[in-house]
Amino acid sequence: MQSSRVQKQCGVVWIGLNHSTPSNFPRLVAQGVLTPEQAARVDAQMLRVGDPECMVYASFGIRENEADFRRDRDKRLISIALDFRCDLSPVSCPGWHVEVRDGLVSTVRPLTK
Repeated sequence: MQSSRVQKQCGVVWIGLNHSTPSNFPRLVAQGVLTPEQAARVDAQMLRVGDPECMVYASFGIRENEADFRRDRDKRLISIALDFRCDLSPVSCPGWHVEVRDGLVSTVRPLTK
């Protein structure tokens, strides 16, 4: 699934610069896009390997610091690597490097300065 479609599916709306609106979480759960447990983790930006790509956008929104989109020979999106900086986020974190393969989070690690 293309990243832009997932962003729209997740219905991310911004408060300030880098935080999604908690009022969207119940709607995402009702639509079956997120489980109640995932929605609870979104607000604290607690991503885990195996989470759906939607968790990335619900947790951090679409304002990534750096993005690397990898495509196959037929130009189909196969993976996304995103770096999110938390300098302006209401959630305290070091920033995160997140990789998504085949629609699932495959790597989550803190950024080094």
